[in-house]
Formats: sequence, structure tokens, C-alpha cells
Amino acid sequence: MCPQPMKHGLHSWMKIEEYRGFYDIPRLILASDGLGRFWFFDCPFDDIADDFPAFYHVVNVGTNYQEASAVFAAISLGKPVEYAGKAETADVEFDETRRARMLWKGNATELSGNGTVDEY
Repeated sequence: MCPQPMKHGLHSWMKIEEYRGFYDIPRLILASDGLGRFWFFDCPFDDIADDFPAFYHVVNVGTNYQEASAVFAAISLGKPVEYAGKAETADVEFDETRRARMLWKGNATELSGNGTVDEY
């Protein structure tokens, strides 16, 4: 999959399309924004710290749901990813179920690079 330009646009409610690994909040999320882009948010367990980190790794995974879902499945199984940035978990608000919608309220400069996901 080709790198996607990281443009600001995450500061509106995003639909959580898929998630895995729920502990207080979803830890692996495939979300769609209002511009038709899909984003992967990853907060993997840190074995050394014996806890979850206070941030998500973030990467844009394109504009096609089927492709984004396949990438999400591959990443969920350990596919390596070059993440574009981080989003502090404290800067992410969820709907009351914590499973349907999310709002990232962080600084857009935190996602200044281009993340990549190799062909799956």
C-alpha cells in the first residue's frame, strides 16, 4: 500500500469500523474520518513496562474499506508498520460505549510524517 499524505482532519468524530483488544478503551482501532480516509490506531501492550502505553501509534491506511480492513487484519496479526505519529490516549475521547465513535483532540503536528504499510 502506498503511503498516504498525513493531512489534518482528525478533529471531528470518527466512526470506529473495527476494533480489537479492549482494556478500558479499544487498543487496536480501524476508524474512518469524514473525508473518507481510514486510520489505524495501535496501542500495544508493553511487556517491559507491564502496562499499556499512554499513546496510540497512528497511520493512514487509505480510502478503500476492503483494503483498509485487510491491512487492519494483517497489522492485528503482527504485520510491521511504519507509523506516521502518535496520539496521546488522553487526547482521544470515545462515545459512551467506547466502541462506536472516537474524537482525537491532539495536535496535528504529532502526525507530521508519512506512515507506510507494505503490501499484505
